Amino acid sequence: MILYSCIPIKNVERVDQYKIVSSKKNSEDIYFLFKPEMSVPGAKYSLRRQFSLKDDQVLKSFTSKLFDNYDIEFDVEVSFELDNDEYLDFTPMFFDDNGRPEDKEGGAITFVQIKIMDQGGNNCLSPKSLFYNKTRLLLIEIRDNIKKEDYFRPIVK
Repeated sequence: MILYSCIPIKNVERVDQYKIVSSKKNSEDIYFLFKPEMSVPGAKYSLRRQFSLKDDQVLKSFTSKLFDNYDIEFDVEVSFELDNDEYLDFTPMFFDDNGRPEDKEGGAITFVQIKIMDQGGNNCLSPKSLFYNKTRLLLIEIRDNIKKEDYFRPIVK
């Protein structure tokens, strides 16, 4: 008989490459999701460089011309989401005073979420968008080029 001391009660979904995710609340709220292989400050620095943000632009929400062959500006939102695996630990040393198992959290997993809207307020990651393929390919390239850099250096213009 095999006994387990920990039973998972919530597992964070693993994302190997990337996912295009529709919000459960609003099907038009679509974003590009991936897991950076670095710390949040390093990922923010690399994303700022890749989006060519100016000093006065905020990574969380900015407007940018993303495609050289289109003279159109897009609204971009970048957010970082932190999630943990959760499990019940039945190991006797972790029982609380009432003799019940404790909820425990596994290591934190950080995801980057990027949402891009055109000037008309349409989500560019919607399959209905004229910019769907270009946006998807751009975000895959950004994800592939995110790299560890010395983010204490000033951004070179």
